[in-house]
Amino acid sequence: MSSCEKKFNRPSIREMAILSIAELIIFNLLVYLVFTLVFKKPYTELFQKIWIILIFSPLLAGILQPVTNRNGQLILNGIDDPQSLRQKLAELLAEFQYTELSRDENSITYNHKLKWERTIFKGKVVMTNENGSLQVFGKKNMLDRLETKMVFGKEFKEFKIKRKL
Repeated sequence: MSSCEKKFNRPSIREMAILSIAELIIFNLLVYLVFTLVFKKPYTELFQKIWIILIFSPLLAGILQPVTNRNGQLILNGIDDPQSLRQKLAELLAEFQYTELSRDENSITYNHKLKWERTIFKGKVVMTNENGSLQVFGKKNMLDRLETKMVFGKEFKEFKIKRKL
């Protein structure tokens, strides 16, 4: 009987700051362009009315996204055949549009296939085989998808993976 366990890192303050500033600039620039060029409204008048939305929405989104999709690891213990599980996970990552980036004797690194979708929302996935356990490092959303497929998917029934609470 194999078990899987997830552990997550603390949210990145740097990622929060970068995302908040980028969203703040892009959102306010779009509002400025749309309302001044299309609707012929002065931006200062608009800003006086909806400044809370223009400031706090991008800041809040920039803080919440890294908190909900932070880096972590999925640890698989008690696996009888780790090589075939690695192969199945590679096939599953290929379905999620990830391609192999590099390989060494203990780890394989995958990155998202489409360059324009490689943002902080879709990070790299690294699989390592250490101490009789398979560890998968990546973002929370991807780890949740992998865990769900391994626990409930028909392709992984032979591994008998159970969630460790």
